[in-house]
Amino acid sequence: MTFQKYNDSLKENTICRIQDALRFIKKFIEKEESTRSDGLNEDDKQLIRLFKDREEKLQYVSGEKKFENPLLSKFEDVLIGEYKTNTEAHAIIFCTKRITVDAMYSWIKENERLSFLKPEKISSGRYLIN
Repeated sequence: MTFQKYNDSLKENTICRIQDALRFIKKFIEKEESTRSDGLNEDDKQLIRLFKDREEKLQYVSGEKKFENPLLSKFEDVLIGEYKTNTEAHAIIFCTKRITVDAMYSWIKENERLSFLKPEKISSGRYLIN
């Protein structure tokens, strides 16, 4: 199961920011370590050790501008351009996974250049969050 989450985290990194992928995998590891009644198998333990050994470097890299996701930079420019030409504009961002919804929401909230936006999120079409 951990292999799948690592893979999901890598996919998330291609869509959003490194820090979002790190947050996802850290949250998953914490949950697995505290709730798995059957314990972790050796593969899971090895992957967790591997991650923890490199976590500090990954945190450092996540804060470096040169490693920012170029897709998000382009998307940021599109949003700013649209709102400059029409201050009454509204946008809906569709995502295929809840983790991506959370990552995009965090990115917009934490992005100074997008501080004029007032994001909200709807997950699974069932309820409004924040």
